[in-house]
Amino acid sequence: MPKTRRLLREEITYSAAQDKEVNILHQLGYHDKQQNFFNKISYKIDWIEAVVAHYLRFSSPNACHVASMQNWFHDSYNVCIPITITGWMVKQQCGQHVLLRLPLPAYVWLQENCPDVPIPRLYGFAMSTGEVV
Repeated sequence: MPKTRRLLREEITYSAAQDKEVNILHQLGYHDKQQNFFNKISYKIDWIEAVVAHYLRFSSPNACHVASMQNWFHDSYNVCIPITITGWMVKQQCGQHVLLRLPLPAYVWLQENCPDVPIPRLYGFAMSTGEVV
């Protein structure tokens, strides 16, 4: 059985790599780099919870819970880390509006003019009513 090498989303053999019309040599290190990056982030979970609690004006970071690494959403270099807030309804919120900044024109331009450049994706978001989009 031929030896396989790990890419970001799949494993590949030398013979399969020869059949591709792209050079995959630079992609061979992506999986390890991504895992190292995720490990660095996972060491800072307590800090992430503290920062989120600070910005939400909670007195303790115990109300914030970072999801396990298996539940993180990611692409090649972007990562979205779900954080669950417990007891948020009892805390008076500073406002009822959420500002979502998304540079869509820049994304569209990149997608049309630089298709090889990976860009972030918005997979969805949740409303305070529980509705998920």
